[in-house]
Amino acid sequence: MHDVYVSTVLNIITDLIILAILLPALWAMKVSVWKRTALIFLMGSGIFVMMAALLRVLFVLLGSTSVNLNKWCQRETTVGIIAVSAPVLWSHVRPICRRKRDHKPTSSRPANVKNVFLGAPPPYTRCGILPSVDLTGVDFKSDQANTLVVEEGGSEESRVSQPDAKRETVGNQKATTASKFNYKRDGKQYGLTDEQCSAAFPELYKEIDRAVAYRERVGKIAAEEVEVGWRGDGMVRAMIFKNQLYIIEAHGVWDHNHRPRALATMHALNRAITASSEKLPDIEFSFSTHDSALLDLRANWTTWSYSRLSNDEINQESLWLMPDFGNWGWPDVGLRSYTELQTALDTDEFEFREKIPQLVWRGSTAVGSKDVRAGLIEHTNDQKWSDVQTLDWSNKTDIDSKLLAMEDHCDYMFTAQTEGNTYSGRLKYLLNCNSVLIAHELNWVEHFHHLLKSSGPKQNYVKVKRDFSDLSKKMKGLLDPVNIAASEAIATNARRIFREQYLTPAAEACYWRALIRGWSSVQGFEVQAYEPDALHDDWQGGRRSTKRVRGTPFESYAIMEEVDWALPAKGRKICIDE
Repeated sequence: MHDVYVSTVLNIITDLIILAILLPALWAMKVSVWKRTALIFLMGSGIFVMMAALLRVLFVLLGSTSVNLNKWCQRETTVGIIAVSAPVLWSHVRPICRRKRDHKPTSSRPANVKNVFLGAPPPYTRCGILPSVDLTGVDFKSDQANTLVVEEGGSEESRVSQPDAKRETVGNQKATTASKFNYKRDGKQYGLTDEQCSAAFPELYKEIDRAVAYRERVGKIAAEEVEVGWRGDGMVRAMIFKNQLYIIEAHGVWDHNHRPRALATMHALNRAITASSEKLPDIEFSFSTHDSALLDLRANWTTWSYSRLSNDEINQESLWLMPDFGNWGWPDVGLRSYTELQTALDTDEFEFREKIPQLVWRGSTAVGSKDVRAGLIEHTNDQKWSDVQTLDWSNKTDIDSKLLAMEDHCDYMFTAQTEGNTYSGRLKYLLNCNSVLIAHELNWVEHFHHLLKSSGPKQNYVKVKRDFSDLSKKMKGLLDPVNIAASEAIATNARRIFREQYLTPAAEACYWRALIRGWSSVQGFEVQAYEPDALHDDWQGGRRSTKRVRGTPFESYAIMEEVDWALPAKGRKICIDE
């Protein structure tokens, strides 16, 4: 019997050692403290079940008559089995918690407008995900009424809401109303019709409407306005003819900065064109791959641009905003594909309350808006709620130790946005996170910035002063346990409005086509699609003229990265002499 006790004790010690070996790995997992504790509990329960089973076997083999020991063993084994089975049981119980919500469209639907999205299920509430609740009576301290910018005190209630599903006109196209866009099904549908685009993204096209209205005031676009010689580099002149993208002139887009931007922009535009089942108008235009399209900020050249300056002194109305190149991908900073980022977040992102309760930011201060970034660094120094670090892009060791993948930014409850040389391309990525975005007053506008709401029931980010001097006060309020529901509501609003609607690949494609239609509505010239007729010898010894479209189709440019080339040819970047 003495050997039995020794054997039992040794087995218990062995089980505890095994558990101790696994503890560091379990505790280091990127999950909440509660989940780590639960995993350790389940692991311990499993080992305990093994111990109890071993003891029972020993009792049987030794013919033990100890009723108490056998009852104890059976009781503890039952408890262990129930504990270990909890995750399996929860996986069956959780779907029961999914329930349909009453859903009322924000605007009435005309009787003569058909549902352009068929079969879309109504939204549902998942267990553990904050549902929409009423904000009536909630008192938040702020400079504006009805805001969710919380400071000390406040309420646990919050409201998640979306913009009214209403759109007037874009490029003289009639609007429809609908609330049936389904993110899971339609988010990557590049070929939505104009009617479907209007219904799915009613508030997307404000920048196009602004640019159209400006040209209606000052006069239609002249042919000479699409020339690109006014800028030394980073310009592309192109044409859309019979739903085909042609590159007419690639002006200084060969270096490490302009080349990937130009290619990404062309690919994204071409995808939107080729996915369309509807006829697009023929247009000729130019676009810039610079952070600031205009070298002279007060100039009034007409081109498509990633952003425009809009502050108290300058409002670059002549620029037409297009989606940033990062909507295709930004592999040179580690983001392989925009759609891949959204897929990863849909699959792996933590729920808001499980995230790291800190503000995250990575970036260089060697940029045009270095004063803004310096302010962020100053007001986050030595704060427990801060994970703000500067990067030196010329130092590989520094990059290897500090750089965060974009999806890793979404592991944090709070993300910081700062302008760079002009705008900052990270904003659209941060708005994909189910996190609270904190941004200073922005001077540079992108095509979706009008959808940012810093107050009210639709609030989707927190605005701070341009020097971040009020950041500490805002963070104190946001982190107050009393206000966690309000903070979560801001994050949920952002996710629903941007990742699940207005910054989807489907929305980007819709915007490109609306931009084409809007430009066409104020284009004051007919597109000259063909080069002057060229004469060639025919097989009968005579002369005949042939027509050739100007420029080169994008399909050829994507390989050759040239508008014209001699034969035999090799692509500019893809061939290596052997």
